[in-house]
Amino acid sequence: MSHFDKIVDRKGTSCFKWDTVEEGVYSFTIADSDYEVPKEVKEALLKRVEHGIFGYTVVPNSYYEAVINWCMKRYGFSIEKDDIIIMNKVLESISLLINLYTKEGDKIVINPPVYPPFFALTEGNKRVLSSNHLINDNEHYSLDLKDLENKFKEGAKMYILCNPHNPVGKIYTKAEIEAIVRLCNKYDVFLVSDEIHSDLIIYGHEFTSVGKFFHLHDKIAVCISPSKTFNIAGLRIANLVLKNEEIKANVRKHLERYKIGGANLLSLLACETAYNKCEYWVIEQQKHLFKNYEFARDYLNKEVPYLKFANPHSTYLLWINLQYLNKTSEQIIKELKEYKLAVNTGCDYCKDYDGYIRFNLACPQSILNEGLKRLAKYLKDQE
Repeated sequence: MSHFDKIVDRKGTSCFKWDTVEEGVYSFTIADSDYEVPKEVKEALLKRVEHGIFGYTVVPNSYYEAVINWCMKRYGFSIEKDDIIIMNKVLESISLLINLYTKEGDKIVINPPVYPPFFALTEGNKRVLSSNHLINDNEHYSLDLKDLENKFKEGAKMYILCNPHNPVGKIYTKAEIEAIVRLCNKYDVFLVSDEIHSDLIIYGHEFTSVGKFFHLHDKIAVCISPSKTFNIAGLRIANLVLKNEEIKANVRKHLERYKIGGANLLSLLACETAYNKCEYWVIEQQKHLFKNYEFARDYLNKEVPYLKFANPHSTYLLWINLQYLNKTSEQIIKELKEYKLAVNTGCDYCKDYDGYIRFNLACPQSILNEGLKRLAKYLKDQE
């Protein structure tokens, strides 16, 4: 049996995905996986815990070297130790940059349908949302560059890019990324790229990091993390990558002022170990996720052939269009509970996508099979 098809009971572990649903419900909600971490990570953590003392910690140079090597090997761009700022979460990085480089009333551009906290971070900090909607051509999604430039012309101060894109699974092409960076430079827009899903690429597709274009624009921040890749979101660690010396100094000054940022000794160890020793695991996980996607695609095409869903380039998320039911996402989620199935509601990603759902594929195939059966049963019962 594949490591990724091993069923691990997550109930009773304060697991958001499984401990927030009723008994017997199959959960395909929040974007973490149901896979045990690589054995090297588990062994490193166990060894460190066995030591028994968890005092104040310094970040070893070996940690920075691991991140530097990973960025070059996986994403193809070069950074130095001083370019890396360790954070708790990617969202912490984005929130900090919003507060440092925009002011109340400034416009921030995002690409709906998109990760819900982007809305909350913008509006919660009293900034104005400027929505550059992805073009949806029968569940094939593309960037509207003309509209993006118009948003910049209207005075936007920041653009929060989600690449790979959650929830539709789009990877922006190299040409799109370069065009985005050049537009940001032309209109002096701060570009923040959330690349947390960048190691979860579907075979046949290629990821291009904004980090390859630092030389084209002074105001770029790349946000990366091992949390999705290695299923360590609960350890809380991310890396904010910056090249501009003034921006780096300003960010560090505010982290010190408010005593935020950083990570704990176990998360540092987990990240370093994963990056140094576990690329093989990432490759195997990619193969497994591709098989899961093919399985889900083939199953749904057979059982509910009229169903439409995005063809993801990345992530382990399936974006499914149920608008033909003429029901709200809230109503669909409520009805799916009767079929012992939990998924994410589409309207959280954009009001225009009320009636969509997001389905997490990162689980053993036997679990996925049962979830798809329940979804298909629900849909057939609506006919």
